[in-house]
Amino acid sequence: MRAGAATALADRFELACESAADAAEVAWVADAAAGSSLALLDVGCGVGRMLVPLAVAGRPVHGVDASASALALCAERLAIAPRPIAAVELVRQPPAELNLPFRHGAAYIGGDRFQRIVDPTAALALVARVAAHLVAPGVLLLDLVVPAEAEHAPGGTLVEIRTAVDGDATLVARSETLVDRDGRRIDRHIRYERRVGRSIAVREDVRDALTWYAEDEVVALVRAAGFTTVEVVTSPRAVVGGERRFAVRATGSDPIYSGNK
Repeated sequence: MRAGAATALADRFELACESAADAAEVAWVADAAAGSSLALLDVGCGVGRMLVPLAVAGRPVHGVDASASALALCAERLAIAPRPIAAVELVRQPPAELNLPFRHGAAYIGGDRFQRIVDPTAALALVARVAAHLVAPGVLLLDLVVPAEAEHAPGGTLVEIRTAVDGDATLVARSETLVDRDGRRIDRHIRYERRVGRSIAVREDVRDALTWYAEDEVVALVRAAGFTTVEVVTSPRAVVGGERRFAVRATGSDPIYSGNK
């Protein structure tokens, strides 16, 4: 989760690079919510990578994200999606401050969102807040990644340049990444540019951080947040490079956070 650090170019770059979850991922999330008629909660929904295909597949879904531009792009995608689609609610709210006037049968948090909360106390608070929004037994899905840098940290700052097409423009993301393997932290400074021809039309900077967990650590965190049954399962996402992926499925929430519910 980029919290307040998100920019419009970052969101457009995300949309251009990976706009939708594949069928296996969507089925995995939809199956978790199949036992309830209540909407599924997509925490940190972003531009709708998971939310849009879920809605197209007929699953009622609510999305929450801190980025206004990401939610606007998500709404645009829903507006042109094949009809009919399931009911959707989009709410602008920092996921770490989650407090919605809805109850849900299941919740999904992708690792690219959850692992941007580098403070484990804040991560615990988020999971507890999610638990408070679920109707028992309530299913929580966490899809997590241990990045390749966790095992093979670069000796210095890693510089990477990526590009994507956005209509008649080119989006460029130049990232500088610093890895603290012992501290389990990756800090990134990303400069986004929108180029039309040789001219830079817009330039924006984002600084964010990423952490990672071992399986037993995530299980302990989710149990501490009030879930009674927690298991490590296979992630439906394809592995890229030297990363390692796994997922957690939790049920039977006994919320320790009540908020204003």
